[in-house]
Amino acid sequence: MSKDSCMDCQFYKHKETVFDGYKEERGGGFMFLVPKYKTVEHHCTKHPITFKKWWEANKNKLMENVDDVPKCFLLHESNRPLKEMIDLAKEILDKIEK
Repeated sequence: MSKDSCMDCQFYKHKETVFDGYKEERGGGFMFLVPKYKTVEHHCTKHPITFKKWWEANKNKLMENVDDVPKCFLLHESNRPLKEMIDLAKEILDKIEK
């Protein structure tokens, strides 16, 4: 398993397109409302400035080469059971090898 990074954090959000209100359109003598959308780049909902600094420092690195994990990191809940199983397997292997 790769090292933990901001992209594995519970507060990380992927790039997404979101609803951004309506705009007025005219056609055929009628006015109607058309939904507007905007793109929100990937970001951290809890510490956006820390994430931007981390991203600038690590965006061109392979995950294996990323060394720094911010102190605010909280492993995403969907990855916690896997992390626990890996830690338990390492512990078992250490006991077997002794």
